[in-house]
Amino acid sequence: MQLPTDRSPDIKLTFAGIMVASIREDRPLCHFGIVKKAPDHVVKVEIAKAHGDSGVREVLATFGDYDLAPRFSLSVSEPLHPGIQLFKGDVEFDRLQDKGDSLDYRWVLDFDSEVYPEGLTVNEGGFRSIFELDNGLFLTRRISDDQLRKKRLDPTTGKAENEPTIIGRVATAIGAHIFLGDGGSAVFTNGEKAIELKPESGIVFEIEITQNRKNRTAPPTFNHATLYEAVIANRVRSSGKVRLEPLQDHTHDAHHPHGPGEEEEAGDPHAECLTPRLGATRI
Repeated sequence: MQLPTDRSPDIKLTFAGIMVASIREDRPLCHFGIVKKAPDHVVKVEIAKAHGDSGVREVLATFGDYDLAPRFSLSVSEPLHPGIQLFKGDVEFDRLQDKGDSLDYRWVLDFDSEVYPEGLTVNEGGFRSIFELDNGLFLTRRISDDQLRKKRLDPTTGKAENEPTIIGRVATAIGAHIFLGDGGSAVFTNGEKAIELKPESGIVFEIEITQNRKNRTAPPTFNHATLYEAVIANRVRSSGKVRLEPLQDHTHDAHHPHGPGEEEEAGDPHAECLTPRLGATRI
């Protein structure tokens, strides 16, 4: 499905930080698992009402780590485009050659096909919450500034078995656009709290589900890609663990704070802070 050019979405979702997406067009539901153990990260879910004409953004609800249910959801009724859709741009996509539409969903690294092609297992107990959604056009919200690489570790020694393989740049934030039809609406549910979102002229509802570093303008202090090893593992244990890492060390990068009044972009600039997907495996 292509991005509609004749209208804005009624609901825009953003997913960023240490979480795993499980999305396929041939399934009625998609899921996002927020990783439980992520030091120096903050879990936040915010629902806001953006007024297009005035630019005013009105926050309707905010949930944090201590008031987010183990399972929460957004249920859509009467969508203009039923089901789960993935945006693929007209430009040829090639991660290694750094080619593709900046919004193309394929920038989201697929752990199934690109990291563990021999098979993987998911430790659902490693997620602190799982979000469920039944509709949307999914796309890339942000691509990392740098590249990611992978190496296989010997199961006995823990040392790299061979030279790292370059993966390329990856998505650090995923987006989803929902277009509602006549009489359509969506209900966000978190525990006993339910918020109904109905179409309004000139209004876009924004839902941001994030687990970002506390300070994204500073360089990472450790390899954040290793946080996924608590929930994703090689199914063939004898093949060894796969370690993702940035192509270059960022721990000594300069600090580039945002200027006064400058809004911080969704997602993280560093590839090791990716938001990956499972193209085949379910959460």
